[in-house]
Amino acid sequence: MKKEYISCLKLLEEYHGRLYVAGGPVRDLLLDRETPDIDIVVPQGLGGLPADFAKGVKGRCVLLHDKQDQVTERVIIQGQAPLVFDFTRMQGTSIEEDLSNRDFTFNAMALPLGDFIGGRRDRIMDPHGGRKALRERRISAVSERSFLEDPLRLLRAFRFAAQLHFRIDPETLRWIRIHRRLLEGVSGERIRDEIFRILSCLPSHPIVVEMDRVGILEVLFPEISAMKEEGRTKICGVDPWKHALAALRALETVMEKPGDYFNGHAGEFRAYIVNEVAPGRGKAALIKLAALPGVEDSPGELGAEAWDNLILRLRLSRKEGAFLRRISRRARELSVLMSSDEISRKGAALFFSRNKDDYFGLFLMYLGRIVASKKSGLQDVKKKTLDLLFRYEKEIKPILQRPPLIDGEDLMDSFYLKPGPVIGKILTAVRAAQLEGVIVNRSQALALAGKVLKK
Repeated sequence: MKKEYISCLKLLEEYHGRLYVAGGPVRDLLLDRETPDIDIVVPQGLGGLPADFAKGVKGRCVLLHDKQDQVTERVIIQGQAPLVFDFTRMQGTSIEEDLSNRDFTFNAMALPLGDFIGGRRDRIMDPHGGRKALRERRISAVSERSFLEDPLRLLRAFRFAAQLHFRIDPETLRWIRIHRRLLEGVSGERIRDEIFRILSCLPSHPIVVEMDRVGILEVLFPEISAMKEEGRTKICGVDPWKHALAALRALETVMEKPGDYFNGHAGEFRAYIVNEVAPGRGKAALIKLAALPGVEDSPGELGAEAWDNLILRLRLSRKEGAFLRRISRRARELSVLMSSDEISRKGAALFFSRNKDDYFGLFLMYLGRIVASKKSGLQDVKKKTLDLLFRYEKEIKPILQRPPLIDGEDLMDSFYLKPGPVIGKILTAVRAAQLEGVIVNRSQALALAGKVLKK
């Protein structure tokens, strides 16, 4: 644990006998993992303690939620790596009663604050067998009531399974299956955050398969039910849902060993997939999400209306929605390009000019589809991918970094045009010729614009 956490907690020394650290920090202590925040259980009579602590550490105190009798106040100390302390009012009259209201047994453990600061583990309060669950790498709900009190815990079980590489206890899985429909009443934002935490793990495919077995996915993504029905009727000759699961597994195969597919570009690829489109939601997880309901050029692909519904349900940002639509739509563009026996410079230049920010994502989806199909030709696809990346670095990228040879003002002044779509079409044609190397100066650009205009 960070020394900064310990030094801050020492300011609470006078309350050591009354405060407990519970949940995740105790679990992480036993797993020898770095804990992202500290959860402190506060007796009902110490309601003003979080605000006083915030003043002492020069932090900011925020009320997270206040529902029923539960109050959580978060104290954040800003820095290069912010420190986070969550103060939660004790549920019931004792720490034992509080722990009985927790989600999973390995989160239902507590330590007196003084012992936690000192790193002692011999006085851990563990009324529900959390330490045994950790040893057995098992996720067990404290009780069936746990899911009724907060249905989001149905998803959290899978998130912990993905993050910790634990298995979910059969009885807990049975409760999840029984109560899965309760997720329909959970806000899209909370669902979204758990889904992305799962998809951000590598691998996430086994967890997604487990979620499918208990019926969780069809509650979250009604589109999957239609895909499964299509698979049962075999309208297209391919089971679209099995195809989607195979595509997800194949995507992760490429992500796990990018050097096998991108050689010297593996570092750039890794930087690309961890890049966040929205806070906490990276491109890797978004591309996996695109694979679940089917990507472009695949059976079961989503139409525009279905994408709109999915984006709205998960409360995704405008940038995330645009990324999902773009990456799924343009996957076909790369598929057509790669199907050519010999890729022209013009074709390569147009592809990279249109997708200069996301070409790695499109290569990932295409390679994933080839890996999922288990057909021959993977080596040829790898070679074409590396050839394209080489040409991009040596030939196309330097031209893309140059400004266009002419702009709309030039066209209006030279050809007495009014603003309109024709100007965009001309500029696109001129830019393509510049990228192809057919034209290299302004006069050539204007000459080509005249020819395009005549057509």
